[in-house]
Amino acid sequence: MLLDLLNLLPAELSSFAVGLAIAGAVLGLGLWAAGARFTQAIMVLGAVTIGALAGREAPGWFDLSISNWTTAIGIALVLGISGYAFHKTWVALCLALLLACWTALGTWLLCADHASWSWPNPEGQTPPQYVASVWQSLPEGVRSILPYAAGVAALAGIALGAVLPRLAAALLFSMLGISLVLGMGSAAVRHYRPEWLGILPADTHGQLVGLGIALVLGMLLQWWVAWRPARSAVRKAPRNEEGN
Repeated sequence: MLLDLLNLLPAELSSFAVGLAIAGAVLGLGLWAAGARFTQAIMVLGAVTIGALAGREAPGWFDLSISNWTTAIGIALVLGISGYAFHKTWVALCLALLLACWTALGTWLLCADHASWSWPNPEGQTPPQYVASVWQSLPEGVRSILPYAAGVAALAGIALGAVLPRLAAALLFSMLGISLVLGMGSAAVRHYRPEWLGILPADTHGQLVGLGIALVLGMLLQWWVAWRPARSAVRKAPRNEEGN
């Protein structure tokens, strides 16, 4: 299963790209273990980054006669404020997106039927145009199911974020950390030590069990790091007041 997904990664990486992959894997490990402890800060940082990147390209996408730095600063400011004030909403939206991405990968594994596929050339295309070209290049079996499966997964993420925000945050950062470690870490390992990939279980069942264990363990770590100390402090506070 995992080895099939590795074929979707670029075959050759520059030294800079490998360095980014290693950094991304280390970041993923940190998010997997303790990301929920810093939910609000991460949401603000992510929202500002998205706003700055999107705002810088917005004049070209929409043919606007305005400085790209103006739109970058403006959109980054608006999204950053929203990330601070509505970080639980951002968690729900990010979880919905991540669940949709995992569902898309699962759909590929089930419906692609080992079809050969490579990323389209992005030169001369805006991000929306490139996304459309990627969609058109997917096998027909994947395109017929993917929108419905990903839509259901996204709705589940939004519902979980609305009803159980703490559980949603723990699940989000556990999944995000695993995604970065497996995706970027595997790319770096394949570049430097491809034989290390042989450590992974060869059968799909073993890989799924390992993935499930890592997901649950990450959620438990997040819960302990993010919320257990706060509960302990609340319990000790009345005793300290009685002693005084």
